[in-house]
Amino acid sequence: MEFDGTMTGYYVNRAMKIFEKLIQRASHKALGDLAEDENYLFVRKNYLFKEISAEAVLFIMQRLVERRYTADELVFKQDNLGICLFIVKQGCIEIYLRTADNEKIVYTTVSVGGLFGEMSLISATYRTATAKAVENDTILLTLSTFDIDALTAQYPKEGMKILKGITDTIADNLISTTKRLRTTELENRKLQEKLAKYER
Repeated sequence: MEFDGTMTGYYVNRAMKIFEKLIQRASHKALGDLAEDENYLFVRKNYLFKEISAEAVLFIMQRLVERRYTADELVFKQDNLGICLFIVKQGCIEIYLRTADNEKIVYTTVSVGGLFGEMSLISATYRTATAKAVENDTILLTLSTFDIDALTAQYPKEGMKILKGITDTIADNLISTTKRLRTTELENRKLQEKLAKYER
C-alpha cells in the first residue's frame, strides 16, 4: 500500500500526539511521586522556590545533590572558585573569614532552611569566606550555576524568578553588612575617644 504526503503527515501528527500524551502522563506521575519526597517538600518551603511551577521544581529536584558533613568539616574555603549554592537541610553552617593577620572573624551562621554561596550563581567568583559544618550529620542540598542556566533555558520565567530571589538575598546581605560595618566603626571611634581621655 502506498501513502501519499497527506496520509504520511496524518500518521506523523497522530504519533506525535500519542508521544506528547505519554510524556505528559510520565510528568504527572513524577510530580505525584514527588509529593511524598522529603527533599521536594523541604525545597518547596524555601522562599526561592515557593512561586515557581511544579514542573520547574521537578527539573530542579532532578539536579539537586545531597551532601553530608561532620562537625568542623569544611564545605568550601575562602578564595576557592564557587559554582554552587547550598541550602541547609539539617544542622548548622558557620561562615567566617581570615584577615591578613590570620585572625578569624565569624560573619554569620546559617541554620535549617537558610542558604549560602548564592553569589556564585550570579557570577563565577572566588569565595570571600570559608564555610564549615558546626554539627555532625549536617546535610546540605546543592545546586550549581549550570543547573540554573539549564533551568532558565527551559523555563525562562521560573529561572528569572529564582535569579531575582538570589539578587534580593545578596542585596539584603550587603545592606546588613553595611550596617554592621557602620556600627563597628562607631564603636571603634568611641573606644579611641576613651583611650585618648586616659592618655591625657
